[in-house]
Amino acid sequence: MSERLSQKEIKQDIREDEVLHYINEILLWVVNHKQQLMAAGVAFVLAILGFVGFRQLQDRKQDAASLALGQALDTFNAPIVGDGADPEDADDPTFADLASRDLRAKELFEQVRADYSRTGAALAATVHLGRLELEAGNPEGARQLWQEFLDKTDDHMLAASVKVSLLALDRDAGQGEEVVAELERELASKRPLLPQDVALYQLAITLEELDRTEEAADAYRRLGDEHPDSPYAQQAQLKAAELQQAAVS
Repeated sequence: MSERLSQKEIKQDIREDEVLHYINEILLWVVNHKQQLMAAGVAFVLAILGFVGFRQLQDRKQDAASLALGQALDTFNAPIVGDGADPEDADDPTFADLASRDLRAKELFEQVRADYSRTGAALAATVHLGRLELEAGNPEGARQLWQEFLDKTDDHMLAASVKVSLLALDRDAGQGEEVVAELERELASKRPLLPQDVALYQLAITLEELDRTEEAADAYRRLGDEHPDSPYAQQAQLKAAELQQAAVS
């Protein structure tokens, strides 16, 4: 019989170690601050211990959430190997087919959301669940999850990417004019969600899709002129020249 611990046993050991480590840290803190604690009132002591305990538990919750998200991402990116797959391998899971991998990844991301709802890991899990919905042919499901993400935060590192994905969904749904109006509001905002060069690029490609060629060329030209260091700048300048040449022809 293999002596390798199961994933469930490993998680149980992690939980037990976290609890023991937390108790030991609290006891050590009390010993090191015994004189101060003796001189303080009981209410103050309880308040201090409560604060220390809260911070410790919050840190541990964040660590556990990150660990769970990492496991979900490992599954999300796991290789498809056909026969001989081992989806239960805690370190390097493999899957027989894409459908089984996506199903397991979805379960794990949903578990992160359920167990660690107020963490950054849960927000990241929401974004990946939206991607799984889109890949499964459910753009409305993806839209709902991504909008939920943006409703909860607009300063997360993934926020701009999620916004661009939502704009793409709207364009695909034939809502190009609405996208143009939204991007124009974004460019005029004092607190924009998107970097200005990204907003200009999204505006330009949307105008081009709507056959508003002259306006698209102006947006591309503005991007190149105002943001020469943007990764979009060179392509924007080429597109501006191409559209202008097409208009003259």
